[in-house]
Amino acid sequence: MATIFETIDWDLYYEVEAERRRFVPEDDPAEAERTAFANSLLPEGMLGRVLEVGSGDGYLASKMAPRGRITCVDLVGQRVRRSIDRAGGHGVVARAEHLPFAEGAFDVVTMIEVLE
Repeated sequence: MATIFETIDWDLYYEVEAERRRFVPEDDPAEAERTAFANSLLPEGMLGRVLEVGSGDGYLASKMAPRGRITCVDLVGQRVRRSIDRAGGHGVVARAEHLPFAEGAFDVVTMIEVLE
């Protein structure tokens, strides 16, 4: 017997969520606090090649962009486009469990509020 979580169309859920919710301080004031905390955990100085998995709308990526070359990954193309618009860099639509990158391709990988 399938559980409720196995019957949900998660791709559709995240597509709808991208239409209705933004992960930026203008729309979600807590995003600034979450981003500041995540950013404080990163090493000081240049970050090098950065992979931001679950980039959302690119707010954390925009904070890291001056210190590294950012690649944003999200399940939803609309979120990847917003991330690139906000942070620059590159974007890829992909699932976290199937990333299209070679091992060692990045110096830093962030994944904030992805595993809930």
